[in-house]
Amino acid sequence: MYLSRHGTVKINKKGVSPDDPRAYDLLEEGVRGCRNLGSYLQTLTIQNPFFVDSGLQRTVTSTQLVADSMGIKVVPNKNYYSCAALEEDVPWEGLTNKQKEKYHCGRHRKKPIKLALELGAEVHTELYQIAEDHPENNLIAILHGGINLALIAYITGQLRVMDNCGLYVLERTENRLRIVSDYISPEKMREELGKGEKRERGIR
Repeated sequence: MYLSRHGTVKINKKGVSPDDPRAYDLLEEGVRGCRNLGSYLQTLTIQNPFFVDSGLQRTVTSTQLVADSMGIKVVPNKNYYSCAALEEDVPWEGLTNKQKEKYHCGRHRKKPIKLALELGAEVHTELYQIAEDHPENNLIAILHGGINLALIAYITGQLRVMDNCGLYVLERTENRLRIVSDYISPEKMREELGKGEKRERGIR
C-alpha cells in the first residue's frame, strides 16, 4: 500500500478561513506536487494499482492528477474507490468561525496521542479491509493529513506529520498494516526523479 496526502490546498496556508468557498481548492503547487508524486510512483512500476480516496474533492482531484501522471485512467469499481469513512473528521457543527480557524490545518497535531490512536484504529480497520478485499492489487491511498497522522500513530505509536504529497509504503500482514520503508518526502521524490533524468541523458 502506498499512502499519501492530497496536494496542497488553500486552507493548508495561513490566513485562509474554512468558510472561504474555495478553501479546499488545490493550489498550483498542489497540482505540481500531485504530478510529481505520480511520476515518482510510475518509476516504481507498481503492479495492478488500485486507487483509494475519501471522496472529498481535494482527494478526488489529487487522485486524478496522480493517476494521469502514471498514465492510468481511473475507473470506479475497477481500479478506483472513494471511501467516505476516510474523510477528515472535522467537527464543524456548532462551532464559531473563530473556533473553526483553530481546527483547520494541523488540528490533529495538537491532539493527545490517545485521541490520535483512537482515530488511527478506525482508519486502520477501514484500510485493512479495503486491502483485504483487493488482494491482487497494490493500493494507492490518497487521504488527509490528520487521517494519515492518526494511522501512522496507530502503527508506530508516534505522531508523525506528513507533507502534502508525501509518501509511506506499507504492507498488509496478518491482521495488521506495517510500514516497510522510510518516509519519502516530496523533495526526496523530486531528487530521485532528477537523478533518473540525468541518467537518461547520460545514456543518450
